[in-house]
Amino acid sequence: MRAAIYARISKDDDERQGKGVRRQVEDLRQEALRRGATVTAVLEDNDLSGSGRVERPAFNRLVEMIDSAEVDLVLAVDLDRLSRGFKPYVKFYEACERARILVVWLGGQANFANGEGLLELEIRASFAREELRKIRSRTARKHQQLAEDGHDAGGGRPFGYEAGRHVLREPARASRISDRSEYVIDEPALIREAAARALRGEPLRTICWDWQRRGIPTAKGGRWSTTVMKRMLCSARISGRREQVRARGEKRHGPALISKADWEAIITVEESDRLRALLNAPDRQREAHPRKWLLSGFLRCDLCGKPLHTSSARRHQRRSYSCINGPGFSGGCGRLRINAETLEAVVVEMVFSKVDEGALAALIRARVEDPTVEGKLAEVDARLIEAGREYAATGGSVLALRGYTAELEKQRQALARQLEDQRRRLSLDGFDLSTPLRDEWPSLPLHRQRIILRALLGSIVIKPATHRGPVFDVNRIDPRWTV
Repeated sequence: MRAAIYARISKDDDERQGKGVRRQVEDLRQEALRRGATVTAVLEDNDLSGSGRVERPAFNRLVEMIDSAEVDLVLAVDLDRLSRGFKPYVKFYEACERARILVVWLGGQANFANGEGLLELEIRASFAREELRKIRSRTARKHQQLAEDGHDAGGGRPFGYEAGRHVLREPARASRISDRSEYVIDEPALIREAAARALRGEPLRTICWDWQRRGIPTAKGGRWSTTVMKRMLCSARISGRREQVRARGEKRHGPALISKADWEAIITVEESDRLRALLNAPDRQREAHPRKWLLSGFLRCDLCGKPLHTSSARRHQRRSYSCINGPGFSGGCGRLRINAETLEAVVVEMVFSKVDEGALAALIRARVEDPTVEGKLAEVDARLIEAGREYAATGGSVLALRGYTAELEKQRQALARQLEDQRRRLSLDGFDLSTPLRDEWPSLPLHRQRIILRALLGSIVIKPATHRGPVFDVNRIDPRWTV
């Protein structure tokens, strides 16, 4: 008989040396010898769970071999080594049923050719799934306790920390491949630098480009992306806090559990909360790339309400903002265009006038955050979801449901507006009004200029031209101020 040996262990405690699976293989070779079978394949999944949530290459190969009639006998130490999850077990069972082969474990067997031992196999598989359920329950409770006590749950080395995940990483020397020059990488200092730059409104993509140019790798030695950078800056870890966003395997409907952790902090709690609020803002998530022009995203067409897009300068036309009707755009009416450079200059003058009236100073003075707003918003969302579930499960009065959800929607909209106002003000960190904005404006980078516009302007509606000619009509500009 052609035998395939399958060995698996969920956690290799021997630094992935594979001693656990080797012991299983040795015992199964003896079983194959006792049965007079020839071992044609030894398949090992070391340090991999059998729950079905992890891809197991050797297990998938075993099922393929069964389906292609390459084996007559499958050997495993026990059925829970083959699978604990329901879907992998069904996949394996159906393959064995089609091939009518023999499955053997130490102390028993199941013959799919005549049905002998199948009942025992199914009972053992059920016990394995029940044990998996208990393991998951114990693990979830353990992680909840770790989170509540501020302890680490383990994992790879986070950027800014040593491999033990508790102590800040010491500065290390690195060499550039291009010119073989040496430079020092101080990860905690780099995190503080990135946090300060992000709080000043600099796009994450430009920070990533800068770090790539400077030869700064991630904790795993890879290249920085906006996703990785945002995950690091939004993590509670760098502020010395432990966060749990899941409870017993399910995502929390309310705010995440955050507690004081037992490792060193890199930035302050206040800086962390500001970063999280700023980087998780919906308008921030929509901007995959840094804006190239000052008024991109602010302008709306008065005729159709669609956003205006930038049209590059051509031979006989200067750069303009246009309502474009075509593929790849927002489906505008295509009937409106305005000169970009003149419009930007006029809008900037309007902003200067607002600042001179004290609008920006009032925003900076009023920059007081309520840390409970985000939690309250999450609680309202959870109540809306629960109301829908309860109605679907039990039925009841549609009018009562509408009345209840309408009140919740009002609360949600008010909280969302409050949260958006806070996020607008958070981006004003670092602005000093001791120097007149008019004098400082030319030296400000584009993202800082846009932060001021975003704080003062909700949008700018552009009206159609009433006459032709080279004279710019200021009356076409209808700014919608936020203050």
